[in-house]
Amino acid sequence: MKVENTVEMLVDKVGAMKKIVADYNREIKALEEEIKDQCQKNDIKKVYGSVFNATYVEANRRVLDWKTLIDDMGVDSNTREKYTTTSAIFSLRIGV
Repeated sequence: MKVENTVEMLVDKVGAMKKIVADYNREIKALEEEIKDQCQKNDIKKVYGSVFNATYVEANRRVLDWKTLIDDMGVDSNTREKYTTTSAIFSLRIGV
């Protein structure tokens, strides 16, 4: 006999899977930080494992703070609204 999943069962299943993924993501982040630290300390740009490889790149990122810019330029809310677009977004959050 086939048992249908209830919405509650599906939510619990997704929540459990997300917890596993979150645990792995924390471990991955810690390992990546260690790799970055070792590459920076030892001036390593490319690391070859037996299966995978990693490339370490240092760069400076420049970002335009458009909100401050339009405030400094005195752009009013009507003009901001004229150049603003809206998109529909649908999301599902499952928490513990």
